[in-house]
Amino acid sequence: MVARKLDSVNLRAVDAVAPSPEPLVQDAVECGPIWLSPHEMCELRVRGHRVPMSETQLTILAELIRAQGRIVTRDELLGEPAGTAESPKRAVDIQVSRIRVALGPLGRHLIAVRGRGYRVDVRGLSQAR
Repeated sequence: MVARKLDSVNLRAVDAVAPSPEPLVQDAVECGPIWLSPHEMCELRVRGHRVPMSETQLTILAELIRAQGRIVTRDELLGEPAGTAESPKRAVDIQVSRIRVALGPLGRHLIAVRGRGYRVDVRGLSQAR
């Protein structure tokens, strides 16, 4: 595996080599005490301890961390065009709530931005111990 530094706050995307001659697949993400692989391994580790979480939750958390503090809309987290039905957007809120619970005290770094979406306090998360 090859680690590539994305910015100055210790956020790393880890590229896993695919078995075929396809390009590298970006899957694992690390930020502070959090390491997760939403697709290849479907695993979250916080301070080295495995935390149970669904693939959907891992995907949402990975997208938020990869955004490096940028606001990610619910539509982006759903992978749907803007202006879709309200029910799936509420499902994102529920998943984010469950992610916060699973992360414990680190969950406070997932920030809801009213009327826009969610973001991660990457600096706070990377400095968390």
